[in-house]
Amino acid sequence: MPSLRERILAVLQLRLATALPAVDVQRAPLSPARRESLPLLVVEPQSETVEPRSGEQVERHLQLSLTVLTRGDAAALQADQIQVAAHQALMVNATPPDPAFLIRELDCDWDAEEADLVALRLTTRYLIIYHSHPQDMSREE
Repeated sequence: MPSLRERILAVLQLRLATALPAVDVQRAPLSPARRESLPLLVVEPQSETVEPRSGEQVERHLQLSLTVLTRGDAAALQADQIQVAAHQALMVNATPPDPAFLIRELDCDWDAEEADLVALRLTTRYLIIYHSHPQDMSREE
């Protein structure tokens, strides 16, 4: 059985793909993005810390980044619209049989390049908090 982390990431990726049907949603790492594949939304788990809790659980803090890649004259506006829709999709409460988790927005940054067309990278980081059994990452209790 996959870990709770991978099940949560699958739920979030499905939410994003459903909310943004015109945007290619990919899991990192991936090969360099081609112009024709933009706009692109990249889901990337970055780190996870574990804190002991009383009883038969540990609390896990998974840091996740969502990166929107766009290109063109309206790159900033398009990235912003994708970010808004992605944020709304992520903030929906988990529903059974999905694993239980909380999600919080941490921060956001932009990186723009001007070559032949403006290219923009908009990255938003989130913290996902969930519980698992200390000896079995695939179960909550």
